[in-house]
Amino acid sequence: MNNLYQTFEKSLKNYKGKNADLLSVDNIVPKLQQELPPIFNLWMKQEYLDPIAKVVIEVDQLGYVYASLFDDRQNCLLSEGACHDMKDLGLHKIYKKSPELVTQFLAVCYRKVLPELCKTPEFLNLPRASKIVFSVSEHSGWEYDEVYVFKGKPNIVDHGNVILKRLSKATNCHTEPGTIERKFMDNMGEINVQSCANELTRTFEKFLIWLKQQNPTPVEAIVIAWSSNFDEKPAIGAYCAEDILHRFILSDDLYNWFPEERPTLLDADNLAAVRYCVSCKIAQIACLMMEKVSQLGTFQAIPKQKKFVMEVVNRTAGSPPVFYRE
Repeated sequence: MNNLYQTFEKSLKNYKGKNADLLSVDNIVPKLQQELPPIFNLWMKQEYLDPIAKVVIEVDQLGYVYASLFDDRQNCLLSEGACHDMKDLGLHKIYKKSPELVTQFLAVCYRKVLPELCKTPEFLNLPRASKIVFSVSEHSGWEYDEVYVFKGKPNIVDHGNVILKRLSKATNCHTEPGTIERKFMDNMGEINVQSCANELTRTFEKFLIWLKQQNPTPVEAIVIAWSSNFDEKPAIGAYCAEDILHRFILSDDLYNWFPEERPTLLDADNLAAVRYCVSCKIAQIACLMMEKVSQLGTFQAIPKQKKFVMEVVNRTAGSPPVFYRE
């Protein structure tokens, strides 16, 4: 705190403007105490929020304040989330001329107010890791990490199978009416996910037995790879320590889940969104499969690295949706 306060004091001494009186901790702290608990409730409304491990309060060039939430893997849970308004705090005029000074002042105020606000029901109801780091920064400018570090018992909110729900929502995208793409997407929405998951479970059990026989080093990730035009056989890959890949070729049965009437070139540049929906549909099926497979002794016996994940990869390109995390 002393280092942070000294940084602010030094900047304040160099300030030549006429609004230094606005930078009053006694005036701003009560406003934060009033505004932040309702903001915590707004964060809570984020659908299927995972445990929070970091909160970044950022002020942009126009003086808008945003909260970004991250989990312990540095995955962004919420970007540009609700936060207090610079105008409500009465700091918007001085911010335009001295953004770094005001950001430093806000960090000082947060440091003063957070220890008490993190005891409120609104904060404690949030899904939380055992440690949450709060940082304050000016967009592309001054920043201070660990303005405050909350430590306490983790709070795990049971949303059910969160990954499955997210994947389910990600299996649809906009397509033009009357096109083959729209028909393909409509038919894909009618796939019997449970039946496909049962089918994949049997295949995955064979893969796990085979993988164990390879005597793998700890596995970092297991991926299901597919080809955009369904013209190359799908495969399951296990990526291990020391850059070793164990590759298990699947039959074309996986492609039979999808309607035969589909775009001639699903690999085309303008169909990236449709391809991603296919990846998410495969991941949705695999995620449902994992509800059973994760309990199998053959799966539990596979050595895994600390941040082990399972995902679906499109050989063409695109973000690989995760369907299981250890």
